[in-house]
Amino acid sequence: MIDSNALWFLAEYLGKSALLIALGIGFVHVFARLSPAVKHTLLLRIFAVGLVIPLLWMLFPRWEVIPAIGVAAEEEVIPIGTGAVFSEPLTPVLSSEATPLVAVESSLQVGWAEWILAGWSLGLIVFVGRSLIAARLLRRLEKEARPATGNVGRRFLELRAGISPQSNVALLVSSSVRSAFTWGIFRPRIVIPEAACDWLAVDLEMVLMHELEHVRRRDALAVCLSRIFLALNWVNPLAWIAVRKAVQLREEACDRRVLRSGYPRRNYAEMLFRQASSPASPLWRTSATSVAETGTIEKRIKMILNPKTETDNGKDAPSSVNKVLPAAMMLIVLLIGMAGWAEGAKGDDRDAETKERLESTILPKVEFNDTPLSDALRFLQQRSVELDPERKGVVILDTRKRGDDFHDTRITLKLSNVPMEEVLRYTTSLAQLGFSIKDGAVVVEKVKMDPVGQSPSLESNKEKLKEIRLPSVEFRDTPLKDALAFLHARSVELDTTTKDPSKKGVNVILDPEGGDTDALITMRLTNVPIGQAFFYVAQLARASMNIEEHAVRLFFPKDGEKGNFNLLVREDDKENLKALQAKLDEIVVPSLEFSNTPLPGALSFIRQRSAELSTDNSGINIILNYSGDSEELDDIRISLKLTNVTLRDVLKYTATSAGGSLEIGAGGVTVVIPGD
Repeated sequence: MIDSNALWFLAEYLGKSALLIALGIGFVHVFARLSPAVKHTLLLRIFAVGLVIPLLWMLFPRWEVIPAIGVAAEEEVIPIGTGAVFSEPLTPVLSSEATPLVAVESSLQVGWAEWILAGWSLGLIVFVGRSLIAARLLRRLEKEARPATGNVGRRFLELRAGISPQSNVALLVSSSVRSAFTWGIFRPRIVIPEAACDWLAVDLEMVLMHELEHVRRRDALAVCLSRIFLALNWVNPLAWIAVRKAVQLREEACDRRVLRSGYPRRNYAEMLFRQASSPASPLWRTSATSVAETGTIEKRIKMILNPKTETDNGKDAPSSVNKVLPAAMMLIVLLIGMAGWAEGAKGDDRDAETKERLESTILPKVEFNDTPLSDALRFLQQRSVELDPERKGVVILDTRKRGDDFHDTRITLKLSNVPMEEVLRYTTSLAQLGFSIKDGAVVVEKVKMDPVGQSPSLESNKEKLKEIRLPSVEFRDTPLKDALAFLHARSVELDTTTKDPSKKGVNVILDPEGGDTDALITMRLTNVPIGQAFFYVAQLARASMNIEEHAVRLFFPKDGEKGNFNLLVREDDKENLKALQAKLDEIVVPSLEFSNTPLPGALSFIRQRSAELSTDNSGINIILNYSGDSEELDDIRISLKLTNVTLRDVLKYTATSAGGSLEIGAGGVTVVIPGD
């Protein structure tokens, strides 16, 4: 589906051009007594302004001439599909056995907007194609024609010296043409048929004077400007009328110049009739001016034979009106551009209203299990309507390009009691996308989302991560997704301070891009804050962790990217750290011997001995953080024999024997072993 902005752009351009054309035609009729040259100049200014309208939009607000396209019928923008799952209650583990959302087939839909743009583009292509063919034929004609010589050539040079002495125009004679015409902006050329050598001398002079006047007026440039304007506005009947009127005025202006040279009006009219019997090719006329321009003869003859219709005493000198009109037209164009403030404000109001809905619409619970992004977006749009008291909801536009290589990213996400804006942000970020609000709709696209700032919700989430404590937790080769789901479920169970059941616990988001979401987690912890448990799980999966307003987000860092997680040490955690330090120094292991023992087994034994030798039987938490392949852990063997050494030394010697080191935190001791 096309971007609706393209149709807006086209409709606005055509609307403004139509208004300018109507004003130009109106001026021509109101000031009918002005000379043809003045009125022709006025229409040319209209065409020129029409071509630079897009540039004016860079300086002035837009004036939208039609209603918003693509958001009128909100429920039709993205068809609402079935298959969205509301999980009641949330299960503690995200498993592949959970009911997935049913996929809705996505295909490239061709609607009325596409047909409109296709039709306009086809007309533009036809215009451009005709012009290119005409230009090629004119180049061929110039090669085949021969320069005028003899009496015809001499008379042409005499007339050129009097009418357009500065131009480098050349006169050509060709057997391929039936009537005289002129073309060329930088290298003007006049071509006459071979039969012109047999014309009456006075007829030849009048024809040559007419065409030389086109050269003097630079009418080839006027023809080019008119054709480009008509190509862009071919769907507008007013554009055809205006261009046809410009042709008429251009020919009348040249006729008047010939008549002022003293030639009899009746003779000139008879010459036009004779030339009209053999008009120039319609294709050549797309890039040239002709003395016998089709469709102009009748009015030109009327003007020639009725001199009372002339104005300004037959002179084309600029009048006071001609001096004022350019300034007046420019002022009108600027006013048209400035008229966009009202419509622009409406667009801003729609965006503000949509943003307010996103922030105020709270989703009690939502779960996506390996769900295609398109289905997730349909579900969110449907829920926005259901939860909106006015039943309006929000429009969600998916701008991703469909095609043979289209890949619909799958989303795994579980959230509760979160604003729609946050759900959209998490959903799109898992697909490496973002969203923006344009013209009242949510547009899913590749955009850089603003980072989450400090807020009461963020501080509340941090407090939960510190206050909720896990009495014990043990994972043995548990997939990362299942470990996170379990911690989420335990956070809900252990959240005793939050009164609202829908707000209990901590939401968890796992961004799968660039990492292994099935990484196996093995660890055992006792009496640690839930935030510390999340941190250790992220560490063991080689992931980073961010604490955001409504969730804990785990992601796999790229290019040095780091999470914003810190240990969130409370005051009593400082005491726990002191107690751990004391245990490491006070607990003395009488004897210990490892002979080619796998590292995980050795650490498990040390953890067990720490519990046996501590006065409260609590022992210490020991986490193994190995950055290599977990299957290679059993290949790391420990051979060690110690007697009467502190627990700190036991751990230090064990880590050193494995080529690693120790990290001591409030929640426990981490043995860090680098991978190969």
